[in-house]
Amino acid sequence: VDTTNIVNNLITNPSFEVDDSGWSYSAGGAVDTAQSYIGKSSLRVDTQNSGDGATYNVALASDTMYTFSFYAREGNANYNGFATMYAGYNDGTSDTNCLSSQSVSASGWTRYTCTFTTGTTSGTPNIYIRQSDNVDRSIHIDGVQLLDNTLPSSLFTGTDSTFESGIGNWSGYSGGAPTQSSTQAHMGTYSGRIITSGGGGQHGASLTVSGASPSTTYVIKAYIRLDAASSSATYQLGHVLDSGQVITSSTGCDSAVPV
Repeated sequence: VDTTNIVNNLITNPSFEVDDSGWSYSAGGAVDTAQSYIGKSSLRVDTQNSGDGATYNVALASDTMYTFSFYAREGNANYNGFATMYAGYNDGTSDTNCLSSQSVSASGWTRYTCTFTTGTTSGTPNIYIRQSDNVDRSIHIDGVQLLDNTLPSSLFTGTDSTFESGIGNWSGYSGGAPTQSSTQAHMGTYSGRIITSGGGGQHGASLTVSGASPSTTYVIKAYIRLDAASSSATYQLGHVLDSGQVITSSTGCDSAVPV
């Protein structure tokens, strides 16, 4: 995975291929070619004290959900690893951890990921990766991603895309019944759950959006899974064409895809 080519990555220097621009870190660290997960180099952070680590300033928006991920390993294979790494964000005023007491291997790379939602941000927000103990070690970091989970279009509201405050403007389609559920979630705490009934037919959920333009290409993306009690199934993902007040056709952009 080349994080430098991820369009939505808010970290403009995620893999340290040229330099350490944008990053601040404990004294003694450097861009290092001895270890890398992506490309030829990583950031080596030399730590001694609790709170030592690496920080990257980034313009976090208020009341916005982000997914933060990175790869890390201890720098020397002769060490035994450690379990005191933590990571999170600062809203410009205070730190909030989204990962704590993470185990880091000395023998290979591990990917770490978390999702957080900001409150009110101000000043100079940042994301950080640190240790919580007072031990001398070297931590290598590579492949850092920070993704804004807000859909890149005004056609969806936050509730319609993440279900954190309910089902928003979703409604049942052909007998399907959408509800908010905390049983499963890919982002945040909730997901939208669609309860279907037997007897055939295309039971599901639909969302009416406004502002779509003619002759324009749109991308529909969704994370989908069955609950634990369900057998295998297929789904269709698509859009409905509306001519005046009459729905004329339904076009599936993914048809009969296994779940």
